[in-house]
Amino acid sequence: MPTTKMYEGRAVIHDFNDYPYGLENPIAQIEFILKANEACHFFLPPDWYVEGYYEDSRTIVVGLERYKEGLNLQPLWNFRLTADPYEEEQERQWIVFDVVRWQPDTVYSFQIP
Repeated sequence: MPTTKMYEGRAVIHDFNDYPYGLENPIAQIEFILKANEACHFFLPPDWYVEGYYEDSRTIVVGLERYKEGLNLQPLWNFRLTADPYEEEQERQWIVFDVVRWQPDTVYSFQIP
C-alpha cells in the first residue's frame, strides 16, 4: 500500500494522564484525535472512527465507518506520537505527532465456483 505523509511535527495540548488507563483509554484517543484533527485543519472525513492503538509503535489508527466491513480495502490514517506525554509533574502535556495515510492501490475481485 502506498503511504502519504500528510502532516509532520504537529503538536496539541493533551494529557493522557487525565484518563484512566492513559493512552489505552478509547475516550482519551478520540479526544486526542479531535484536537489533532482541528490542528490539521479538519482533514479527516466526518465518518472516522478509531480503529485501534498499537503500543509498540505509539500509533493510533483511524478508519472510515463506511469501509468498516472491508478493513483491508480502506484508507487508514496513522497518528504517530513522537513525544512522550507521560511526565506526571507537568501541568500541561503536549504531544507532537505525524499523520501518515495508507491507501490501498489494488482491489482484487474473484468468484468462488
